[in-house]
Amino acid sequence: MRVLIIDDQIPFLNVLSAMLMLIPDIEAVCSAQGGREGLKFAAEMQPDMVLTDYSMPEVDGMGVTRRLKASSRPPQVIMMSFHAEREYREMAVKAGVDAYLVKSDLDRDLVPTLKRLAAEASGRAGLRPAGSVAAPI
Repeated sequence: MRVLIIDDQIPFLNVLSAMLMLIPDIEAVCSAQGGREGLKFAAEMQPDMVLTDYSMPEVDGMGVTRRLKASSRPPQVIMMSFHAEREYREMAVKAGVDAYLVKSDLDRDLVPTLKRLAAEASGRAGLRPAGSVAAPI
């Protein structure tokens, strides 16, 4: 799985990149500082998964998600935010995210979410194991 991380905070990008490199089945991790750079890298890299911050200057996570989902080969998108309130999650879902994670819970929720989305992607490709069920957002 090729993963692109988009966030405007360099320390967060570094920590999350290091964390993802330890996960089996992640073949490449690329980091972009902000939405504009992230969209450029996404066009070049064609990632399978994009983890994007909700709040960023210039192009925020909502704009990133809408543009990625409108592409000819849209990646799965996980929105990350410090906002745990339901209205933020609902806006992200309307923009087209595949999952919404609160940053304070990433250590607990990221790996299971990545595995679930990878299984869903395999299922769409006709490779879902018998008896498996994809969980909703």
